[in-house]
Amino acid sequence: VETPLAVWQEEAFNYLPSLDEIKEVILGYYNKQVDQEILSGFVWKNMNVWLSNENQFNYKAMYDIALQTGGKSLPIVMKFGTTAEPVYYEFKTMEDLTDFYFSSLNHIQNALKKGWEIKDNINWKLYQ
Repeated sequence: VETPLAVWQEEAFNYLPSLDEIKEVILGYYNKQVDQEILSGFVWKNMNVWLSNENQFNYKAMYDIALQTGGKSLPIVMKFGTTAEPVYYEFKTMEDLTDFYFSSLNHIQNALKKGWEIKDNINWKLYQ
């Protein structure tokens, strides 16, 4: 999530909205941007990785099982890329799987942090 120079979003109210209602609209917009960045903004080894909630759960489960078994559950094949251009990647080592898993966690944390920074810097006085 990059800090935009300007953001334009319309919301029609047929009354004078409260500051809380305005905050809900604006924060909702940024929350959607963060969610989209988490979902589709992660690239690992030049492969697009879709981080849906289900995929995040599956990646964690695969990592945890591999870690708990000392890597005996490897190799593991995961599908990355896009629907039109899938890429199948085989994790053969714990080091490779660990790099992937922690890179995905880092991506999520960075997207959240950028979103928090944007939302923390909104001047709500402009809307009063």
